[in-house]
Amino acid sequence: MSEIDSLSMAAGSQSVAEGSAGVASAHPLATQAGIECLQAGGNAFDALVATAITLVVVEPMMSGILGVGLAMLHSRKEGCRVCNFSGRVPERFSTQEWDQGKLDALSIVAPQALPGWLAIHDEYGALPFEALFGRAIEYAEQGIELTEANCYFLNFAKNIAPQNMQFGYYKAQSYKVGDRLKQAKTATALRTLAKDPQAITQGRIANAIQKTVTNHHGALMLTDIKSDSVSWQPPLVEEVFGRRVAVPPPNSDAFIILQAAQLLEKAAVHTLQHNSAEYVDLVVGVLKRTLKESHSWGGDPLTTKSNFSFLKQHTTSLVIQDEQGNSAVMTQTLGGMFGSGIWVEDYGLPFNGVGSYFFDTKKEGAASRQSTPGGQVPWSVSLVQVFDGDRLEYAFGTPGGLTIQQTELQVLLNLLVFKMSLADAIDAPRFFVDEREDITLEGRFTADVIATLSDKGYQPKCLGDYSWMLGCMQGLACDETTTFVGDARRHAVAIAY
Repeated sequence: MSEIDSLSMAAGSQSVAEGSAGVASAHPLATQAGIECLQAGGNAFDALVATAITLVVVEPMMSGILGVGLAMLHSRKEGCRVCNFSGRVPERFSTQEWDQGKLDALSIVAPQALPGWLAIHDEYGALPFEALFGRAIEYAEQGIELTEANCYFLNFAKNIAPQNMQFGYYKAQSYKVGDRLKQAKTATALRTLAKDPQAITQGRIANAIQKTVTNHHGALMLTDIKSDSVSWQPPLVEEVFGRRVAVPPPNSDAFIILQAAQLLEKAAVHTLQHNSAEYVDLVVGVLKRTLKESHSWGGDPLTTKSNFSFLKQHTTSLVIQDEQGNSAVMTQTLGGMFGSGIWVEDYGLPFNGVGSYFFDTKKEGAASRQSTPGGQVPWSVSLVQVFDGDRLEYAFGTPGGLTIQQTELQVLLNLLVFKMSLADAIDAPRFFVDEREDITLEGRFTADVIATLSDKGYQPKCLGDYSWMLGCMQGLACDETTTFVGDARRHAVAIAY
């Protein structure tokens, strides 16, 4: 048995829904909140924000108001745009202090989730911003019944990082399905910020944020949050396998997907059998090359070279489309399970810990990847849109830290090379180049494939048949009717009408 088999979670059933409008997210209540927003007259971008805010309450270990994120929006009028709210390194960040101490408080980048949601709403929203908080506030005040996935990750967080679970309502010894979780202090923060988003940088919440960081010897200042670090960007677009594929530009590492796909097209990947040993060997070889050339194996050795540190990189992804054909896909994150493990106690808000996974202060590293005060941190979060001509055909995103680009590349190949449906492309067994620069695979690969890979010199590690470690992809496929898919790996739910 592999050393990481014990971290498997039983997969749910894949969730597939069809309609002219819909939502897919990692939690049923968040998906329902997005649907209700659409049915109340909101557009895809309103529903995106409403779903994202609800996820903060119903999936609190994965994302938060003091987190960061990335979205790709497709407007029927304006086409594709990227909203980057990944945050910046605080101006007072000291590489010397980081190298000496690596305190959790130093890993906090400027939290931009709330400014990001507000920027999307201001640019495209139809409903009042305050209205988008309704379900999240209700669920925080009245409580939610914990799902199997909720319980798994809450209990998992207690085991791998107990300091992350010492705040208020997260002190239970263990969680069971059906337990009710109320988050009264978080509700107070949501009510205040819904009415006045600027309260994150001025007033009581802002003062509590600054006091907490100062008490923990962090570098973040309110001026870092106020700075204009939400940016609108054009996507990177390349033609691959007869389609136009769009991904976010750097600081996202999504360009790796385009580079790898182009190399695989030249290598005639279409002549190989899907998920055969030869196919896996070719894809892994290309991934190793692109990862090294992009310096994605860089980063701080404390985090990127420890065994399976990617297990700590938790995020959440969601996808939306409205009846007018506007769509959006987003990933938001705290960096790790409950972020840095530091909380604004009075308001139930965990700080992100993005720097723990992506800060690189070594001078010998590539200059473009070094963490400098005021700069953006290159990170693994990425999203994909696929166009047939000018028509959006697919949009998808996934959490997964180190595995994000690898999962998205495999799904892209499943769609464009092996002509799978979106549901089958997301369901198919996955593999990734792990931090040993070897192969880790889901358990549905045959014994013959594993044996052949071993003969080729690999030392494969096997996970469960469906492993949350390889993400939880949400996606949509546009045709006469749009198909929305929620990944079974983390019990995601898609609803359409």
